[in-house]
Amino acid sequence: MKTVNIKDIAKVAGVGVSTVSRVLNNQPDVKEETKKRVLQIIEELNYVPNNSARNLKRTKTNHIGIFVIGDFSTFFSEVIESLEKILSSNRYSVMLHFHQGMKNTIEAAIQFALEKKLVGLVFLGGHLKKNEEGYLKQLKIPVIFASTVIEEGVDFELFSSVTIDNYKAAYEGVTYLLENGHRRIGMISAGYGDDSVAEARFMAYRDALSDFKVTYDEKLVSGGNYTMASGYKAMEELLDEKVTAVFAIADTMAIGAMKAITDHGLKVPEDISVLGFDGLELGKYMTPSLTSIEQPTRYMGDQAGQILLEILREEVPQHIVLETKFVIGQTTQKI
Repeated sequence: MKTVNIKDIAKVAGVGVSTVSRVLNNQPDVKEETKKRVLQIIEELNYVPNNSARNLKRTKTNHIGIFVIGDFSTFFSEVIESLEKILSSNRYSVMLHFHQGMKNTIEAAIQFALEKKLVGLVFLGGHLKKNEEGYLKQLKIPVIFASTVIEEGVDFELFSSVTIDNYKAAYEGVTYLLENGHRRIGMISAGYGDDSVAEARFMAYRDALSDFKVTYDEKLVSGGNYTMASGYKAMEELLDEKVTAVFAIADTMAIGAMKAITDHGLKVPEDISVLGFDGLELGKYMTPSLTSIEQPTRYMGDQAGQILLEILREEVPQHIVLETKFVIGQTTQKI
């Protein structure tokens, strides 16, 4: 990956290097039209001022950023609560940033880190890809990925991580449904283009079906966006497919699916079994209580915070894979 410098910006913009420098330093003696053109090119070329990036590590602040990739969710809130508690108790201030777009994630994080003068950054969710390594190196501060899918081949010396084995956990859950006689198993996954945890959980679903000689049917997969409302809507689509069970990749969507089932005059689990993923506290207080693959959400936040504190002192990357737990509630049954 070629590193873009100030000369490249000047060449593309058709101005002098000094003009680009004045724009970067927000000096007033630049025509508005020229300033807009230079800023647009800076954005298009994903330019990050090297001096700012180098100075970031030396900046004397106590700000740590939590960069949440995707929509806010109950799962993230539990991780953030635990993470913020341990960081605050060690006299760090926590700054939250929600990134909705699926593209330019690392670049947006660089800008967030520079603007807020962060000394550390925690990513929640998303998918770290091999081709983003170059951007990751520009951060120059300790970085931790939590509940993130990390592509094979990425240099693990560049960051730390606290994750689970999404494939293994989802495979265990779908296998449980298959062992209990279900063959028409619907799945509520994420929408098109989501290549984070949704992809690993979908592959586990498809492989589990294959291992039980059940033909994969794309009509049995419906998309949501990790909310109860989207789970409700996705379940309505699956009702026409005569499913006997449904696997939702998030408890929030599973709860929405339960509501859709009962609103259409059916019962859980007598007519349709429901399996969730996350093990949120909310699911345990539903009636019936939700069967789910439980992630150690609060422990995940605690571990991410603890690792970050250690890295700030020693700068040695750490990687932890946490165990999940299959919790059998009242929303699944044998047929």
